[in-house]
Amino acid sequence: MDFRHTKTSFGWGLFLFFLLFLSATSSFSQKYIWPTDASRYLNSTFGEYRPGHLHSGIDIKTWEKTGYKVFAVRNGSVWRVQVSPFGYGKVLYLKLNTGEIAVYGHLQRFAPKIETRIKRLQKKLGRYSVKAFFSPNQIPVRQGEVVAYSGRTGIGAPHLHFELRDKNNNPFNPLLKYASFRDRIPPTVTGLAVIPFGRKSQVEGEPLPKVFSVEHRRGNRYFVRQPIQVWGNFGLAVTGFDRTARIHNKCSFYQIRLKVDGKPIFRTEYNFFSFDQTREIVFDRNFRLNRWVKKHYNNLFLVPPNHLPFYNPGTPGTGIFTTVPEFLANYSNSGSPQGHGILPFFTTRVKQEVTGFTKLFAGRHRFEITAKDFSGNAAVLTGELRVGRKSVSPVNGIRLKDSVFIQKAAHSLSVKKIFMDDFVLIRLKTKRPALRKLHLIYNTRFRTVFTNLIQTGLNQFEATISLDSIAGAFTLLSIQGDSGKMRFPIDFIRVFKIDSKNEREIPISRDGTQIRFLKNAAYQPVYFRFEKLPLRRALRSIPGDSITYLLKLAPTDIPLRRGAVLSVHVPQNEDRIKQLAIYASSRNKWHFQGNRFDPERRTLEVPLRDFGEFTILRDTAPPVILRLVPHPGEWVDSVRPLIRADFKDNLSGIADEESIRLTLDGQKCIAEYDPEMNRITYKPDTPLRPGRHKATLQITDRSANAATKSWSFFIRKK
Repeated sequence: MDFRHTKTSFGWGLFLFFLLFLSATSSFSQKYIWPTDASRYLNSTFGEYRPGHLHSGIDIKTWEKTGYKVFAVRNGSVWRVQVSPFGYGKVLYLKLNTGEIAVYGHLQRFAPKIETRIKRLQKKLGRYSVKAFFSPNQIPVRQGEVVAYSGRTGIGAPHLHFELRDKNNNPFNPLLKYASFRDRIPPTVTGLAVIPFGRKSQVEGEPLPKVFSVEHRRGNRYFVRQPIQVWGNFGLAVTGFDRTARIHNKCSFYQIRLKVDGKPIFRTEYNFFSFDQTREIVFDRNFRLNRWVKKHYNNLFLVPPNHLPFYNPGTPGTGIFTTVPEFLANYSNSGSPQGHGILPFFTTRVKQEVTGFTKLFAGRHRFEITAKDFSGNAAVLTGELRVGRKSVSPVNGIRLKDSVFIQKAAHSLSVKKIFMDDFVLIRLKTKRPALRKLHLIYNTRFRTVFTNLIQTGLNQFEATISLDSIAGAFTLLSIQGDSGKMRFPIDFIRVFKIDSKNEREIPISRDGTQIRFLKNAAYQPVYFRFEKLPLRRALRSIPGDSITYLLKLAPTDIPLRRGAVLSVHVPQNEDRIKQLAIYASSRNKWHFQGNRFDPERRTLEVPLRDFGEFTILRDTAPPVILRLVPHPGEWVDSVRPLIRADFKDNLSGIADEESIRLTLDGQKCIAEYDPEMNRITYKPDTPLRPGRHKATLQITDRSANAATKSWSFFIRKK
């Protein structure tokens, strides 16, 4: 045997094996390249608030322009392509060689080898909106290969939406793959909120959330000037923004840490989540404060419906505080007494539902909130909590006889009701100041309750009522003096308790208008209430013909899970049903909600995910076609001219691309619909012959009103 030959063969075999090993492992040691040449600046970051969901990627700035190159960040293949006028618009999904998924949204167009297949599918199906899946390696891509071009399709201004998802299709923060991503600008803190839990808790003497302004000291330091009085159970929330460069775009914080008296209490870090959890954004950003002050506050506490994975890596607790009076200062942190054999008072509903709350003893406590961006730049907010129950000081006022005072107060009284999760705060204000005790009288389902009104000012009084005690009853509110001889009604309350575990129908009017709450409608019991008002009470003008009353449904500051179905009666004399729809008012406009008609009950029905103001309006005005390109009668040089039409509809709006039909020389065109710009565009795939060409556009709104326009243009002979 020739051992030299055997030795040589073995050496070559080992060398080839080494090459194969390097080839197999190189793909997994491959770094991720940046997905575009547009910029390395961000419009928004991972985990930001979007209505009803979390932002699942990053938005890369394209300077309000389109057409920048979009790259495959690693080797892989095309997995999915979708085209739609809405959402991400034109979106590309790549399956990477790691098993992860890269998503590119709002694209202008795809690379030719992808674009050709999509055009072919659109022609086959005869529509613009398509969805296509591809088998592994059917369309392979290499790292750095141009796979698309940035655009503005779908919702939003021009930018590139980029996501990375794991093998199970769950999104994670793309910046985790880009260690070189850096910026030097620290976040900015703009506000602090303190949120009490329950009617026996206080912030500055009231059971309501309070927002506090912050002051900028120097550098990255912020502070709250005055000590904040707290009592009972409460949590903190913070608001602000981050910039990745000196540009106007404001992003969210990446990490937030809370310390009290130097002890770590709570930590949030936005790295990953599951799409099954995305609607729980309403517990990460404070839903009530968003509705009250129109700002996004990051909650620094965890409540039971929240299962998002952002919180407390290495930090125990829920961020919920409970206060302890001085005489219980000797009790251990577990809450068990050290010798008195009694249970502390703070066995509350919050404690029963969550564990890991933090006790604060009477006195002063320093808090520190650190907000960081992904590059580690930090802003620090400091302040002081003053633990102790706030008592109301006596006030001096005009003394009147009890009967005289009650009469004058009742006829010059303003009443304000502030509804919270499970209680209502009643605030009374009289025109004349007085030093006189007042009692609030109200009925529950089983008894009449007399409670003292707390005087909080010369002419201000307040009290709280548990909503559970009055749910299902028509509750009349009255005031009475010390003598008990005179009682005057001042207002009423009617609430319905909705148990989220069961369906329930509540009639709103005798004409058949009602609301049906679905099973698991909300995350918690909801105390529903409504008002039926004439439309002249609406706070804004009515753009269409109104045929019914205004419905005000509440609460608007508690998030719903599945929601409810609203059914509004249509009067018998109405026969143009297709022109009717339910509308909701928001931001000084009326928004189409739905027009599904039940002929047996003569009601229009619409699913609700939020409460507010609703009514039925009639839309009789067709869309208006504003501008046509090429202009009617225009001569053009291009044999593949861009055909464009701009239009508007003032009320019901255009449902989708199926409501728009464009034909050229009698042939249907697959036009691109931009719902934000109210525009359609079409460019012929093949050259047009010289001479006259006729285009026809028909647009139909959601109320079956149609507008049609035909025009001709001419192509010059070259």
